[in-house]
Amino acid sequence: MANPHGGENLALLSLYPATPAQVIASRERSFVEWHQGRSLEECLKRDEILDDFENSANGKLTTWVLAPRDTPDTLDFRCSCETFRRVAMISRPTDHSSTRKVEEVVSYAIASVFTSAEKRGRGYASHMMKLLHWVLAPRHALPKVFPTAWGSPPTVPDGFGNGQFSVLYSDVGPHFYFRCGPDGRKTGWRVTGPIHTIWDVAATRGALQSPGADNLSWLWLSKEQCITLWASDLAIMQRDLQSIHSHGTMAFSFKPNDGTSIWNIYKTMCFTQELEPYLPCETWGVLLTGGTSPSKVEPPTFATWIYDFRATPRALIVTRIRVTRSRFKALFAKIVEVALQQQVERIEMWDLNPELVDGALCPVPETGGRTLPRQGHLPSVKWYGEIDETKLAWKYNER
Repeated sequence: MANPHGGENLALLSLYPATPAQVIASRERSFVEWHQGRSLEECLKRDEILDDFENSANGKLTTWVLAPRDTPDTLDFRCSCETFRRVAMISRPTDHSSTRKVEEVVSYAIASVFTSAEKRGRGYASHMMKLLHWVLAPRHALPKVFPTAWGSPPTVPDGFGNGQFSVLYSDVGPHFYFRCGPDGRKTGWRVTGPIHTIWDVAATRGALQSPGADNLSWLWLSKEQCITLWASDLAIMQRDLQSIHSHGTMAFSFKPNDGTSIWNIYKTMCFTQELEPYLPCETWGVLLTGGTSPSKVEPPTFATWIYDFRATPRALIVTRIRVTRSRFKALFAKIVEVALQQQVERIEMWDLNPELVDGALCPVPETGGRTLPRQGHLPSVKWYGEIDETKLAWKYNER
């Protein structure tokens, strides 16, 4: 295959699970762009710890490299990425019943797509992403013939070739990954719901009642309590997927348990000078109590979040929220309260429920937020199988 970008023949390369040495090399290379103020030693230590967490352990996390076919274990691989195998829920459209059936499927989240500066501009990353479909998707969901110009297809390792869909978050705009289809066409990852709502904490503070003035009872949540709450909320998420009425819409959502949501918290870990890990805070959510419980018929009112103290401005990013319009202002006041305590300057929510957003793209009146499309971290999905991808609905498309 002649490389349209010039240089190396891409047919001489293929996709391989990384060796342990290649995993370390991949992380060392990407450190220069993703260190977020950490030292190399801290980044490597954090990744080593996260490798043993539920979201990554037991083969769920795989690093992939694009490498020469004759030396697949070389440290001179061309680029790399990671995949996380996840259990997801899907709700298929049906004409036969008002209640949909929710199924659990295997899916993949793709992360850390990286090419070193000296190897960019040669088509390596796009070729790697095109090949990635051929190890993630079932064979029947792929084109009948592997493109001959790419050589032979990559070997599918045990435990792969079973994904119903894959997702990624693009920081290079909506077009690059969309062009990376399994046949080289524009049938790759499609941006879906890149909406967020943001608040300036200083400007919002004056619009809300003073902390504690709502006469409601609230419980601040530790990370362990967040885990329990996410598990309790899973049944409500399933009911939400069952009750979707949009004709022809295929809805899907990731499960927040199985280590997925808690992994976001542990990614924020800091280190002492002796490389001992610790979390920067003790409070990661809030729950309305006093008769409101995840086990009751009435849906709970809660929010969970992570902190990004390394960002400019410092941010609190909500990872899960369940609230009615009538309770939103009270819940949001508690979020502002903890944001002020932690000297956070910005609050961000992804995919806020449309019921909480009015026609002017502002959240519930008097909170002062703005709802608008994001420019980065664009959620993108590739569905494996025959479907109109414009009718995919990514529910709970939160951080």
